Amino acid sequence: MTEKTIPYIQATPTLEGEDAERFWKEFQKNAEIKVPLTPTPKLEGLRKQLVEEWKQNSRLSLQVKPFFRWYDLWIGFYWDKANRDLYFCLLPTIGFKVSFRRVPRKKT
Repeated sequence: MTEKTIPYIQATPTLEGEDAERFWKEFQKNAEIKVPLTPTPKLEGLRKQLVEEWKQNSRLSLQVKPFFRWYDLWIGFYWDKANRDLYFCLLPTIGFKVSFRRVPRKKT
């Protein structure tokens, strides 16, 4: 199993000179956490279960908004991957923003 060492960080008093060097050497030697980089079958099963539960308890929302921006001098489509938005301009400066979101279902 591949492991990566992550140092544990905590507040420390201000030390100078040899005391600081000795402290940090001891700290780095004793404060290492081994974290597996590959998911275990148990974690993968839990992840799948949580994703399914999330899909069942939410719905896909689609929202379309027109926009005018004098500095947008382009024609075409643009997909904003981080925000899950689709922009398209049929005329320069005038376009539409289509937002795709998952929202919780209303409990009745």
